[in-house]
Amino acid sequence: MSLRALGNPHLPPRPTRRLGVESAHGYRLKCHSIEAPGETFDPGRFAGWQDAIAPALPQPPSDARRPGVGFVIFHQAPVGDYLVCGRWDNHNELKLVTWVAPAGSAKFAPANERQSICVWDMDVIIDERDAFVAATGADGLDIEAYLGQPAGQETSGE
Repeated sequence: MSLRALGNPHLPPRPTRRLGVESAHGYRLKCHSIEAPGETFDPGRFAGWQDAIAPALPQPPSDARRPGVGFVIFHQAPVGDYLVCGRWDNHNELKLVTWVAPAGSAKFAPANERQSICVWDMDVIIDERDAFVAATGADGLDIEAYLGQPAGQETSGE
């Protein structure tokens, strides 16, 4: 259930959009943006994101258990910019890693012990889980079906 469906005025939905599929270090990643209230997504705030996430992307990108796909969330939060990378591995497991930068600096560092994903990121993660499950059949993950969600559409977070 999305935040919109929950209707909590203390945690109002944030604009969340699919930006398309990008490649990074051999992985194909579905990109999403989340904007803080009153902000417009600025991709420059996430310049160099491919380099920041490199340590979280084992090589080779795909093997018998790792399909080489996942997603990235570019979250412009009031307290700073959050970069979340999720990649699928071990047939059905999701590895998540988070980095944080001072707002607008694009200087990402691994999240500290108090920083993590938030409720708005979870809406995107739920959508990604659902897409993964829908694209998985008896022969495993249909990568093109998983990646096939159209870009530029709002997701359940808004």
